[in-house]
Amino acid sequence: MGASVGATVHRVGNTVVSIPSFVREIRVELERAEPDITKILDNLKDIDECASQMREIADRLSQAENSPKNIYPIAAIEKAKEIVDCLKPIEAIKIDYVGATDLMIETDPAKLTEILKCIIGNAIRASMEGMKFDSTRLPRIIIRVTPTDESVNITVTDSGKGVRKNVQKDICRTLVNSNWRGHGIGLFVSARIAVALGGRLKLEETSTAGTTFCLTLPIHKSIKQKKGM
Repeated sequence: MGASVGATVHRVGNTVVSIPSFVREIRVELERAEPDITKILDNLKDIDECASQMREIADRLSQAENSPKNIYPIAAIEKAKEIVDCLKPIEAIKIDYVGATDLMIETDPAKLTEILKCIIGNAIRASMEGMKFDSTRLPRIIIRVTPTDESVNITVTDSGKGVRKNVQKDICRTLVNSNWRGHGIGLFVSARIAVALGGRLKLEETSTAGTTFCLTLPIHKSIKQKKGM
């Protein structure tokens, strides 16, 4: 937990530290005989963006602390398809679904949506970036649902360049980012939500290019009964 808090402070700190420099630039312009209004407006815009980033960080982190409210049986594959339809990836991305369509998990739908939007959204972006990196690589995502004795694994595999080795270990534990975009909040929050739901989210090691994230959640009790558990 200490590492997570430290990373959070670092991310927020970077944003906060930027604000005084923008304020100083505004003051310098205001002290001129003929202030450059465009520069002042640009700095005000930067300050507003910093404030928005801080609000986003605070909002996303608060989601991870909220306890699940509504637990329902949900068809894992159908939920994944719903999220893909919501994200609307371009037609160039081939998406394969593997697993029984009636395989149910027992979880909070809203929180499951938050996690799947994160890992599927990341997979879409990574697959598109992978195609830019290697034009011969066709963008493809595989969403696989497999049962175990007590849980269901939902794995999302993309065709991107993969996660840098130096951040793989901490990718779901701290606010680290696998690329230059964003704050690295999504996976951190999603991993915390998964734990609150009685499961886990982790990066799986792969021998090929691309990235695989595995979300494990409790299996629905009706499936357990069919198995005679």
